[in-house]
Amino acid sequence: MMNKYTLEIGFLVMVIAVSLVGFSSLALLGQPMLDAYHVLHIITSLAWLLLLLTQIVFVRQHRFHLHRTIGTSIFAAGPVLVASLTLLTVHSAAKDAVMGSPDDFVVQNVTFAVEVYS
Repeated sequence: MMNKYTLEIGFLVMVIAVSLVGFSSLALLGQPMLDAYHVLHIITSLAWLLLLLTQIVFVRQHRFHLHRTIGTSIFAAGPVLVASLTLLTVHSAAKDAVMGSPDDFVVQNVTFAVEVYS
């Protein structure tokens, strides 16, 4: 029989790996320079995923007190993640507006936010 939460842990590890590959492509493939907004978003996104992974591991180990402690930290980490995405979106839109070109990130992120929160 498979251990409890093996599927969930495997899924999160896979998501973290795909995120690392995706974020590393920004730095390694000659994309525009990473600025502080990108770095903040990368750090907060990975921190969020690691918090989720840590919570599942604690539940699997029956360490529920630590699971709850990590869970309360999400009240701070969640808004920071949303703020970093918002900062990155606004910065990208402002940069593209100066160049006179449309910004696809604004459309993508606003559309996602409207769908999630409606």
